[in-house]
Amino acid sequence: ERRRGRRAAAERARAMTNVLPPRETGTLAALAAAPHADVIFVAHTGADDLLSPADIWRNIPMGQPLRARWWRVPCEEIPREDRERWLYDWWETIDDWIAENRPESREQA
Repeated sequence: ERRRGRRAAAERARAMTNVLPPRETGTLAALAAAPHADVIFVAHTGADDLLSPADIWRNIPMGQPLRARWWRVPCEEIPREDRERWLYDWWETIDDWIAENRPESREQA
């Protein structure tokens, strides 16, 4: 059963083209250690090619918009069970947001 669950998670991760898979072990451990904490998810676009301080320096001023979105999930809305599925649901939401908000210059590249 556990192996089948890992395969499902791997399939979901493979379908997300804008994000790396979530690091569920650390995230789930943090949720367990702070059960009364809210969770903040952050997504951004427009800085995808800026991988080092030198990249940032060479690209100032930026020729495309930098967009960011923050989601706050109150602790009362975080499920007590099946948190891995909940985390992957959020990752898919973030992946979709990035796809919809990626600057046009990046989409045409």
